Amino acid sequence: MTQAASDITAFGTPLFYDKVAAELNVKLSALGHFDDLYPVCYVGYDDDETFPEIYINDGSKKSLRVLPDSTGSMSFFIVTGDMTTDDDDRNMVIPMAYCVWMNLLKVDPSKQYDYTTEIMRDCYNVIDKYGGYDITMNVNDPYPEFTQLSKKITANLSRPYSGFRIQFNKTIGICI
Repeated sequence: MTQAASDITAFGTPLFYDKVAAELNVKLSALGHFDDLYPVCYVGYDDDETFPEIYINDGSKKSLRVLPDSTGSMSFFIVTGDMTTDDDDRNMVIPMAYCVWMNLLKVDPSKQYDYTTEIMRDCYNVIDKYGGYDITMNVNDPYPEFTQLSKKITANLSRPYSGFRIQFNKTIGICI
C-alpha cells in the first residue's frame, strides 16, 4: 500500500458504482477492520501484468496501484460486469465485488487464530443490510482480474495474511 486511501480525493456527489462504494466504505469503516478502504479500482496494465489501480481524482493524470503489503489491511471495490436497467428503466443494477487483503496479526493482535471468516461475516452483513443481493464469497481466488496478485496468491494469502472477495449486485434508482 504505497499511499493511504485518504490521499484520494473523494467525489463531491458520487453516482452509480462510485456512490455504492462511497456509502459502503462509510459503513465498513465502522467495523474497524481495515486501515485503508479504497473506492472503485480499475484494471491497470504494465507489460503482461494487471493490477488494481485507482485514479487519485485530483485533476491530474495520477493513479495509484493498490497492492498488499505486510503493514496492515486494505479493501477496494471493482465493477464486475455491465450495469443494466431493470424492466421499467427506473433502476440500475450494478454488479460489484468487494476485495479484501489483511495481515491478521495487525488487524487484531489479541486473536491467536485465523479469524478470516469472522471478518467475512461482518462485511457480508454490512453489504446485505445495505441492499446487496446475489451475494457470493470467495477465499480461494479473490483477485482473478489481477495477474500481479494472482501470481503471488500463495504469498499473499499464507497466514498471517488473508484475503477474500464478496461479489454482489446492488440496484439503485436513476433519475428520469
